[in-house]
Amino acid sequence: MYMNIMIASQYDQLYETKLEFIFIYKFIFQLQSREENMQFKGIIAATTIIAAALVSGCASINKAPASLDAEAKSFTTNTSHAQVYLYRNETLGAALSMPVTVNGKLAGSTGPHSFFKFNLPEGKHTFTSQGNESTLEIDTKNNKNYYIWQEVKMGVLSGGSKLQLVDEATGQAGVKECSMIQSELN
Repeated sequence: MYMNIMIASQYDQLYETKLEFIFIYKFIFQLQSREENMQFKGIIAATTIIAAALVSGCASINKAPASLDAEAKSFTTNTSHAQVYLYRNETLGAALSMPVTVNGKLAGSTGPHSFFKFNLPEGKHTFTSQGNESTLEIDTKNNKNYYIWQEVKMGVLSGGSKLQLVDEATGQAGVKECSMIQSELN
């Protein structure tokens, strides 16, 4: 049953990605005159087909067991460490896995609607996404939760991201939309 839900979710994300390409394809043809349309029709059609083929798969992530996901979403604090939730609650860029590092160590990669939960000692910690494209440093305290939103930014040829520290209400709502993924750090 769980596998069927996971597969259905991936098909939904794939369908949304293909709808984005169809929208872009139609938009381009509306902007051009009929003469230009005929000249570029073959080039744009080929480009659209190639792009759709490249992103037809969803980003592969290492999902955590459902019991850990449910426990993380209780948002219970811990007196011995700080808990940092890093989440990506968007479908935009569904085919992109976005690598995340914590203090220079690879934690793993996010996919659409996924989150990490890091148990970290009190002090300063540096988070990066997409190499050093986006960097965020936070000073954590034990017995407190922190929420980092990994916003997807689409470019002309590839996607990017921006890490943003958000308030508790926004962070918890975003995490609840996502599935927990296992970190290579914890």
